[in-house]
Amino acid sequence: MRYGKNVVNKRAENSLSAFMMGMLIYEAAISCFEFCAEDIIWYDDGDVEKIDGILNKYPYHVYNWYSDRIDLYTKTDEEILFVMQGDSPNGTYSAQTETAYQEIARLIGGIGER
Repeated sequence: MRYGKNVVNKRAENSLSAFMMGMLIYEAAISCFEFCAEDIIWYDDGDVEKIDGILNKYPYHVYNWYSDRIDLYTKTDEEILFVMQGDSPNGTYSAQTETAYQEIARLIGGIGER
C-alpha cells in the first residue's frame, strides 16, 4: 500500500464526525456538483505528489471495499478531487460552478492518464 507523506496507515476514522465529513464531501464530489470530469484519471506516485503540492488535502478520508482509502482534495472548497489510493490510484474531480471547474482543470487537468 502506498500512502502520502504524514498519513497514518489506518482503516477507519477516529470519530463519527470525521467519518461523516469524509462521506459528505465524497458524496458531493460524485453526485451533487453540477460540473464533473467525465473520465476516471489514473495516477502514479509522482502524479499524487504533484497534486499534494497544488491542492489542499482534506483531513477526512473515506474507506470502502474497492479502495484502500479515498483522499479528498480542494483548492477553494468549490471543487473536489478524490483519489482512490491503492495499487493503481485513480479518481476524478468536480465543482459547484463552471469557473471553479475550469480552475481545477487548469491546475491539475494535465496530471495523470485518462
